[in-house]
Amino acid sequence: MFFLTDFVLIFKQRYPIFSAFLDASKAFDGTTHNLLFAKLIKRNVSVCIVRQLLSWYRQQTMQVKLCTNYPTPYTVTNGVRQGGILVLYVFAVYLELSIQLGSCSVGSTVGNMVVNHLMFADDICVFSPSISGLQCLRNICGEYAAEHEITFNCIKTIGPC
Repeated sequence: MFFLTDFVLIFKQRYPIFSAFLDASKAFDGTTHNLLFAKLIKRNVSVCIVRQLLSWYRQQTMQVKLCTNYPTPYTVTNGVRQGGILVLYVFAVYLELSIQLGSCSVGSTVGNMVVNHLMFADDICVFSPSISGLQCLRNICGEYAAEHEITFNCIKTIGPC
């Protein structure tokens, strides 16, 4: 567990910190249901909860209103319900990128721990005391994104190229 004072110590050091801010484009909408439920099961989430979520997500339908006409509804096969109280938890399970970044030895050291990223929902900040370390972290993010059909928005992404 980190506290604000721990992060202040990182940035008070006399060495540079290189950072990149990544924005996962339409990440909530692109969440693949099958992969999400597999990850919930892998994390030993109660079978009752997984079944309830599965039921909610499998029964979702959408309709696009065209003027005054409502065409036939279609089934939604991806995306998490935005605005719900579970959405950040469910999305955090789906976006396990934090686990991969956390297991990497690149970053700033606080005590005996390496700190190299901050995440909130689909916004990610990776940082390292070296450009090569930052590139390593960006590569991890890129590989994870490719495996999970996540696209980083180049316009909103900020950092050294």
